[in-house]
Amino acid sequence: MNSLSVQQLQSHLFSHMCILNELYLMSNVKKNEHGTLGRGILEFFTPRKANRAVGRIEELLTKVIQHSSKAAEVEGAERAKIIDASKHVLEEIESIGCQVKSLEHGLIDFPAIRDGKQVLLCWKLGERKVAYWHTLESGFTGRKPIQEGDFEEEPITLQLGKDMELLEKVVEHSSKEDSANLASKVLSASQLDLPEIILTDEEAGVLLRMLSKYLDVCDESDVQRLHKLRSMTLDAIV
Repeated sequence: MNSLSVQQLQSHLFSHMCILNELYLMSNVKKNEHGTLGRGILEFFTPRKANRAVGRIEELLTKVIQHSSKAAEVEGAERAKIIDASKHVLEEIESIGCQVKSLEHGLIDFPAIRDGKQVLLCWKLGERKVAYWHTLESGFTGRKPIQEGDFEEEPITLQLGKDMELLEKVVEHSSKEDSANLASKVLSASQLDLPEIILTDEEAGVLLRMLSKYLDVCDESDVQRLHKLRSMTLDAIV
């Protein structure tokens, strides 16, 4: 059975880290020359918007790290080919609008606005979601937990289509206290034959409670559609 010696393992890890550093430096040189990679315009995120992007970023970041590990095991043209592939993956990550701060530690920042000032939402590979922010000056060591109200979220848009009729049933069944704001929005969208409604975070939370209650009393034929509508609402909130 073949096994790496301590010296070989150390050499591999060092080579792996050097490749990650090389990729990171290449990324920064390109940003200095052309601005934000592939965009030229700084895009601002809210926690919700950043969290929607995290799944894809995690997938791509893991791929870059795996590529660099493979590159550390080979030399010459094969290594150059792997590094070139990694560069393209890295460009795809930054084309989303985020900033790669450390490939070695899997650190990603998202430009954001808090209290009228530019800050950075912060995420590290392995974390479940974007849950921290820090100022431009403080960096990772100065990051703070995101509190409710720290960032102004964009409205939630639900593309309902034919499920608008189902939502009308849910609203009709709910108490007036629960459905007051939603009822007017659903009625307006229905009368105008709109395929979508726009909700605040609070209204989306109320809708989830209404859907849960209606699932207990609805016709069996509506159960699957209600679960789909509930999942759609949850995905929009996260």
